[in-house]
Amino acid sequence: MRQGLPTGAVYSVFEDTDSMVWLGTNGEGACQYSGLYLRCLTSLHGLNNNRVWDIARSASGDFWFATDQGVSVLKGQSMYQVYRGDTVFDTKVNDILLVKDRVFIATDNGLYVISNGVLSKLESDVILKVNRLAQKEGSSIWLATDSGLYTLENSILHRIDLAGPACQGPVAALAPTNESLWLGITGRGVCQLDFG
Repeated sequence: MRQGLPTGAVYSVFEDTDSMVWLGTNGEGACQYSGLYLRCLTSLHGLNNNRVWDIARSASGDFWFATDQGVSVLKGQSMYQVYRGDTVFDTKVNDILLVKDRVFIATDNGLYVISNGVLSKLESDVILKVNRLAQKEGSSIWLATDSGLYTLENSILHRIDLAGPACQGPVAALAPTNESLWLGITGRGVCQLDFG
């Protein structure tokens, strides 16, 4: 590792369109790396928490940070805390997915959506610990949860039954490709779901 990079665990990597790489770290905040210099934004700069699990960028250029204590947004040079103090975000935010004018927020207490500036929780019969979110362009949103794989269509959750013992268990990671969805299954390894 090059000198100057974060010394702790890196939870997420986001490549910016400006030849910068953002790193979500375990305790050092959200760090921007250009290959020449490193700049870390921390709670001293307004970040909710210095443990950053995911980073996303909106079409308008704002950066969204999923932290151990909620969501922060960097607009230009100013950091804002999203719904800070709301008991909704007294929990870890695992992932953020920006889809058009909506923000999907994966937490240990379920899935939340910000639409038109209003925060709401997706109602479900089961309390889901949502680990990761993904979307193949123009398709459903996929949810990796401790209860398995789900899709979200028209605000309704659908559980996907996965065949084979290797695909059973908590889904910790998602990676869609053109033909399939790759799943990281806790304690089992990798599983592939074909779209065809």
